[in-house]
Amino acid sequence: MRRLLTAGLALVMVFLLCSCSGGSSQTTEDVSQVFQADDTADDISQPAAAGNAEIIEGQITLPDGDSIGSVAVWNGTVYIAGGHGLYAAPLTGGTASPLCETSGSIDALAPTDDGIWLMSDEELIHIGADGAELAHADTAGFFEDGVYVSIAGAPDGAVIIYSGEDLYTVDRSGAADAIALEDGYFRSLAMLDSGDVVGYFCETDALGTITGECLAQFDLSSGRHESLGSYEGHSWTTVAGGNASMVWIDNGSSVSAYDLASQSITKTVSWLNVGIDTDSLATVAFGADDSVMALEYADNHTALYVHPVQTAQEAGTSVLTFAVFGGLNAIQTDAVTAFNSAHDDMRLEVKDYMEYGHISAAIEQFNYDVLAGDIPDIIDLTEFSYDTLAEKGLLLDLYPYLDADPELSRSDFLSNVLTASETDGALLSVIPCYFVSGTAVAERGVFDKEAITLADLKQALSEHPGMTAFGRAVRSELLTELVTADAEQYIDFDTGRCSFDSAAFLELLEFVGQQPELDIEALDMGYEGEPGLLRMCSLEGFVSEFDYDMGGNRSYVGLPGVNGTKPLICPVMEFGISSETKAPEACWEFLRELLTYDIQTRMTNEYWGLPLRTDCLNNYEAYTQALALSDGIISEENISEAKAVILSANKAERRFSMLSEVLEIVQEEAEAYFGGEKTAETAASSIQSRVSLYIAEHQ
Repeated sequence: MRRLLTAGLALVMVFLLCSCSGGSSQTTEDVSQVFQADDTADDISQPAAAGNAEIIEGQITLPDGDSIGSVAVWNGTVYIAGGHGLYAAPLTGGTASPLCETSGSIDALAPTDDGIWLMSDEELIHIGADGAELAHADTAGFFEDGVYVSIAGAPDGAVIIYSGEDLYTVDRSGAADAIALEDGYFRSLAMLDSGDVVGYFCETDALGTITGECLAQFDLSSGRHESLGSYEGHSWTTVAGGNASMVWIDNGSSVSAYDLASQSITKTVSWLNVGIDTDSLATVAFGADDSVMALEYADNHTALYVHPVQTAQEAGTSVLTFAVFGGLNAIQTDAVTAFNSAHDDMRLEVKDYMEYGHISAAIEQFNYDVLAGDIPDIIDLTEFSYDTLAEKGLLLDLYPYLDADPELSRSDFLSNVLTASETDGALLSVIPCYFVSGTAVAERGVFDKEAITLADLKQALSEHPGMTAFGRAVRSELLTELVTADAEQYIDFDTGRCSFDSAAFLELLEFVGQQPELDIEALDMGYEGEPGLLRMCSLEGFVSEFDYDMGGNRSYVGLPGVNGTKPLICPVMEFGISSETKAPEACWEFLRELLTYDIQTRMTNEYWGLPLRTDCLNNYEAYTQALALSDGIISEENISEAKAVILSANKAERRFSMLSEVLEIVQEEAEAYFGGEKTAETAASSIQSRVSLYIAEHQ
């Protein structure tokens, strides 16, 4: 298991090669390092330490246009692995000078006070500052298939290497010693000035299955580790060494400082907020005064761009906060970068609340910020329940800004999607990209309307003997889908009153209980279930997989509800602006870019969703016709029907703040009924009682 995981890490290049910052001769101005993996298959980014050198913006190239691989910075010198050997250049920039030649490619660099270690093919070479070889070690026995994870320079000039299941120490003379790890393996490691070895450690059981992940301190003499904390939200964190007792933790989007002495963690920099493209990041150095220097690959890996990173707010610069719950996609990332590049006096900073842990902790922290009067300026509402924000008037009406926009107007967009974002006539969010969720009907003409009731479905089933409603399904999951689509029939979120003891819910519960249960074990072995009259599906375009399954002979309706429900608009992206923001025009400037023709087209192409713009939807329709009509299965009528469904959906799926917990109660009690432990009446009564109590406690 560990070998497989290590190999997988190698494939995706989630590596970090670490080093210490030297011995006791260092001054307080010496820096530690965190670095991000290169985006090529063979290069691994390297440690950096700027030493006492002044950090000056500049550019470094290699002689004869040689390509740049691994990079390390130590005592004001940038060490670069090129195609022909090792090079060195000052931080101030210029053309690097050859330091030594190597017979093979350089896979890793680990600097120490008296030189630098090179990992080259199956050998480890210790090179002095003048390029002379100080030591040599044959590493052929270290690695299986050349796979290794981390390498770090030690204070005394030695190097530690983690590979597969073992950790190796190589002293400055090249003598190697293996240390077997107990109860897990490293994803990355670092050697501190104090000699402590710290790394991100995966704890495993006897079968090699991961049982936990933590930042850990490692004892070289015993091979055992001591957990320093799990730090949720950093599950793929990598670690590099720092000054004294400091360790730097990089999770790919931000860097935090961990103090081994106080066992506290502090976020230092967010790459996106300072305009750093992590795909091109070669290495990063951190100073004792919290200064940061980034080295980025440029010109197709033939140059390094060296520049300081601004981590503190500059005087006269205002900051807008963009709240997200689970990171940004590429389009959002590019939009933030473009906004910040266009403004010298303003910066949009991303605050990912998932850094506080799971979604419950993230929402709790967001609510705390709102109560404290620290509500973010722009909010990603895609996965967030914002009914409470709307009720309290904390979301800005966007219609005045859309109407005043010199290039955009309401007529540019699908009116039904805009309507789905309205509350009492105010546009409280924009949904740039979405899909439509409903059900595909196995035959045309079964229903004469889109919004069907449970009675309509029962009537249709009576006319199609031998067919089930949804084929075989997990009944508890089917019930929660039906309740979600019709949630407002069972819960009044304004008054907190619910009606799970109503005749309508009891009828629904009994109906779902009569459906055949899906055999999960059979599903795991490839069984796809039996077809039913209805199949839950999502329209992410004008053609779905059911068009081919059903030979084009299908129609779409909403899920059956008390009064009938139409297909729902399900946001892929949804954003709002705080009514408390001091810069509403700037916030609108950011959001409106997501509504432009080019970005809307890109969303459709990259995210398999539907665009808000009418012209982009029409282009998507024409594109679909050109591709789909040629196979003879999909007809123009199919595409027209799908478009009609898209244009008729006028209600968005809302993630009410308490709905997920309510659904857990519904599912738990329903399973007791489906399993024969309770009657339908008893289960419904229990749901009513428990949900009423929950809502009363949390309103």
